[in-house]
Amino acid sequence: MQFGIWTPAPISIRPDETILEAFHGLGKAGNEGPDPAHQFAVDTIRRAEELGFDVTLIAERYYGEDIEAWLMSASLAEATSRIEIMTAVHPSIISPQLAAKMAASMDRISGGRSSVNVVNGARKPEFDLYGEWLEMEAPRYRRMDEFIKVMKACWADDEVSFKGEFYEIENGRQFLRPQTMPHPPLYAATRTSEGMDVVARHCDTWFCSYHLDFRRYEESAAKIEGDIKDMERRIAGRSRPMGYGLSALVIMADTDAEAIARAEEYEDHCRTSTFTKTPVVALGAGLVGSRKTVIERIRRYQDIGVNLLMLHFWPMREGLEEFAREVMGEIAPIPPSSEQVHYATT
Repeated sequence: MQFGIWTPAPISIRPDETILEAFHGLGKAGNEGPDPAHQFAVDTIRRAEELGFDVTLIAERYYGEDIEAWLMSASLAEATSRIEIMTAVHPSIISPQLAAKMAASMDRISGGRSSVNVVNGARKPEFDLYGEWLEMEAPRYRRMDEFIKVMKACWADDEVSFKGEFYEIENGRQFLRPQTMPHPPLYAATRTSEGMDVVARHCDTWFCSYHLDFRRYEESAAKIEGDIKDMERRIAGRSRPMGYGLSALVIMADTDAEAIARAEEYEDHCRTSTFTKTPVVALGAGLVGSRKTVIERIRRYQDIGVNLLMLHFWPMREGLEEFAREVMGEIAPIPPSSEQVHYATT
């Protein structure tokens, strides 16, 4: 199992007392000195790297107070030395050519530690302001398919010509190449059959979905197991394996009952918060309970094929330390594989 952590930002974690004021400050002009929200994020990811976390995901929230994801990623690349830096990108809000250029730049800056999370997008106000909103899911996934094809062409081809429904390029060339071969790893999440087909064709890791109610853990585990088998059928004959990720909020306590009570309090807060749609969804993975329960559930996910947990905690820093101390050493790591991404040497 690999362990990932969401970079702290308003879209991705519920603010606790140590960060709430800093998050609110992102929307106020005229603050002086280093930004405390940015510094909290950097300090958290540095600590996660020290504790053995493998990857961090930087969410992209255009319609909100979050620091822009690619700029945050570049900052984290300079502040860390080992952890993989996964940056979210939305098709249509930026062009695939620009996304390919930025990802190649990030890969060079980080020494081959960059990856891309392709997010189709479901927040209409973001697209109304920054891009083009498509009401139906089917064309969104056709656009996502073209977006990834163009990115890959920009990374690999000496000359790029493409004519599709959404993107058109004639005799283009992107000179900058990523360090990672054949390209930075691609991640995506989707619940739809059309989206799963796109992921099967292009991506290296798929984030599985689950029931939103954390009390339905058994149903979620069964659903994830079935969905992984479905994806394995879709990638039959493909030359590379698919990785399976899970985004999860961890809430641990001395007993299951205490953890459930904390999770229910968390849910109550999120019903009135403007920050926390993504974090409350992540409760659905069911990593709520005593240390014993959380470890058992992670092992079960590992047994059915999940090999990456993208985590956040509440409170964030205290939960990070507790998880590393109480849980990580009990979970078997993923052994090195010749099929994993390799890095250029020239």
